[in-house]
Amino acid sequence: MLEITEDALIDSLDDARSTLLSLRDRGVRTMISGLRIRRYLRCVPIDAIKIDSSFIDRLERYNEDLMIVRSIITLAHALDLGVVAMGVERLEQLVELKRLGCDQAPGYVISPAVDASTAAGMVGTGWQASTS
Repeated sequence: MLEITEDALIDSLDDARSTLLSLRDRGVRTMISGLRIRRYLRCVPIDAIKIDSSFIDRLERYNEDLMIVRSIITLAHALDLGVVAMGVERLEQLVELKRLGCDQAPGYVISPAVDASTAAGMVGTGWQASTS
């Protein structure tokens, strides 16, 4: 999964679209991050939307952030896009994101950063984080 920031699209939307289509043809999946993604949803081929960790951090404390996250997930799924919520550090956040239907939620609640060998071992054994 390749992350594209909205700033990378601003200079030349046509070039970005062409490049992203080429990457998609090669099997590379892409996601976009940034607050102005609405402008690009119809213009460039993306596979997922990233929710910034600043929204996730405040998820349980501020109803506005919960509504924003819920809306992003709903919009993304309606457009057949995945959703990646960044910076999930507390079990309560993970549980709420799972309840909202978020597709991926990387962060320290799942696992601290590990080296490639450890990650391969985790994947090889079918390791999963528990939300209970």
